[in-house]
Amino acid sequence: MHFFKNITAVLASTVCFTANSLYAQENTAPLLGIDAGLFLVPSTRVIERLQSLGINDLRDNTVWAHIETEKGKYNFGVDQQKGVDELNRAGLAGSLIIWADNANYEDGNTVLKSEGIDALAEFVSAYLEHYPDVRSIEIGNEFNSPSFIYGPIKEKSAQELAAVQVDYLKALNEHENVRNTRIIGASAHSIASAYIWEMLDLGAADYMDAVSIHTYTTEPEHIPAELSVLRRHPKMKDMDIEITEFGQRDLASAPDFFWRNYCTMAASGVKRAVWYPLTQRGDNYPPVLQSDMSLTPLGQALTYAHTKLQGKPVEFYQPDPFTYACVFGGSDAVIWGAPRDVAIRRHDMQPRRGDMREYDRELELMRDRVIFFHTDGAPIDLELDIDLGAQPIVADSYYQFFRPAEGENSRTADGVEGFRRYLLVGSDDRIVDLETCPGQQRGGVPWRPYLCTTKEPNLWNFAWIPTGFNIVGGEDENMRVVLEHISEKEQMINIETDVKLNMLSSSGVTLDIIVAGETKVSTVVSGSDQSSFGPYAVPEGKEVKVIFGPSEMPQLYNGDFRVKLVNPLCACDQE
Repeated sequence: MHFFKNITAVLASTVCFTANSLYAQENTAPLLGIDAGLFLVPSTRVIERLQSLGINDLRDNTVWAHIETEKGKYNFGVDQQKGVDELNRAGLAGSLIIWADNANYEDGNTVLKSEGIDALAEFVSAYLEHYPDVRSIEIGNEFNSPSFIYGPIKEKSAQELAAVQVDYLKALNEHENVRNTRIIGASAHSIASAYIWEMLDLGAADYMDAVSIHTYTTEPEHIPAELSVLRRHPKMKDMDIEITEFGQRDLASAPDFFWRNYCTMAASGVKRAVWYPLTQRGDNYPPVLQSDMSLTPLGQALTYAHTKLQGKPVEFYQPDPFTYACVFGGSDAVIWGAPRDVAIRRHDMQPRRGDMREYDRELELMRDRVIFFHTDGAPIDLELDIDLGAQPIVADSYYQFFRPAEGENSRTADGVEGFRRYLLVGSDDRIVDLETCPGQQRGGVPWRPYLCTTKEPNLWNFAWIPTGFNIVGGEDENMRVVLEHISEKEQMINIETDVKLNMLSSSGVTLDIIVAGETKVSTVVSGSDQSSFGPYAVPEGKEVKVIFGPSEMPQLYNGDFRVKLVNPLCACDQE
């Protein structure tokens, strides 16, 4: 597998990042599916529309309780099965979720005992006997969360749920036709590495072909690094990863969000990605199809990727830590990142918006909007085919989020870029180093890899993710969060802070900025605050420290915190 390489800041003589340091890697664009929901609302019209579009990979649900209403007897012709039956017969079922609850077993709760688990496995085998062309089976839906499980199982920890998943997989493996079908295990909400690692420690890799993850809590730019943390388990080295749900609720940016994910999933070696949903479900997630069967803007992007790009070679291109791009099969490319100008060097490379419309505004990189390129000519080489304006950003706490390897920390490890991160604790400013926690290793912590401390029992619930952190503890801890940048050369730097505190943090947080040992700023910020400080002259090898702390005790602060260091000599290019 290939992952984002840690890119060292390469500064040109102007002290600005420029787009002349290429990092490229090749992978394959993920297979692309859509979560259909036809088990809820059957629709021949929808299936016919998908066939006309060339879309042939749908994820849907098989409800055991609808088909086995009497122990050991299966009725595949029940009304509740009609939508999925039609999907199967049309050959469009890329994967089917199996629900593990049935009124005949354990009072209709999600099964935990051997009789119910064996009955579940018998049902899956019978289902595959009836529908031999099913491509893959997914065991449960977001099984590590309480959302889709019922009864006593809701009281179990993530580690106990992992053991139940493995019991299911072992029972399924007893049936030959199940062993001959692709089995997708884990069914995890978020990149919950500890939950999946527990499954692997219990032998799950022997009984499944892939793990399933829903990436709702991970930003597209951080999927590769977080999946790299998951891959640290030796049993994950060669295990396929399927992102069986991704999506978001903002209609306008949905096409761009799709491309950002599709690119970074390709860079992560993801085997298959499934957009949620196909049609509107009433939860405000932008669908692929409108009610009149026309494609939404998101649908335009996804259909293009499904019919033109999936399975093609992908080259990931990152000229600096703040810019992301993919080239698909040489003929199509997508790019986004921190704002700066873009110029195209060749006439046969057409820019488009994320929804595939003609790009009708000035070309400029944006953080959450993509530029899509297509050509029928020579293969695209982004290093040669576009010019990027000077990059004024010196460091950015969102883009440059380092996850240290086991035994290392985010202050002293090789490979730390942008900011060293650590805590100051107590009246004596004791340094507490941060390590990578896998996510969902216990209750009350993020379900994704994050920075934590395992050495300080009173700070067990401190969590730092790319968008922010919490400030916890009491007066004895007096915990402060430090971002420290070491300047690679003498330069002028502006310090930009973006703080958004939640309602628990009404008193605000302290903000201190120290440049080359001299305190430049000491203030309190509250609510939503965006500020810029400087410019300050920073000598080569000297530190810029940005420190957030509690303004009142006891400490209970949550929010988004972002810090950028910007060279003002380059910032004029962005006006």
